[in-house]
Amino acid sequence: MNQSDNKKFYQKDFALLSAPLMAAYRAIEIKKNVRLFYDPFTAKLATFEAETFALEDQEENGRAYLVVHIRIFDDFLISSAHIAPQVVSLAAGMNTCAFRLNCTL
Repeated sequence: MNQSDNKKFYQKDFALLSAPLMAAYRAIEIKKNVRLFYDPFTAKLATFEAETFALEDQEENGRAYLVVHIRIFDDFLISSAHIAPQVVSLAAGMNTCAFRLNCTL
């Protein structure tokens, strides 16, 4: 397998792993005593491979960005529920905000 084939294989693997990986990062956050959000569904969505990759990831800033991003987006959705009672989230992967946020009017 040459360098180009190796790169294509890695990109394909990452594409398959990206949604479970985001679930794994959320699962890591909810295990903390002080957390920015709670997602009871995420642990069931994170695959073993994704959780292993997430725990071995040394990029703490990337994880922090993701957590802050989720919290800001959650707060925005909750505060906007009276204006836009329906939201379509494109390419949401394994996003569970529709189930975990109480945005009923």
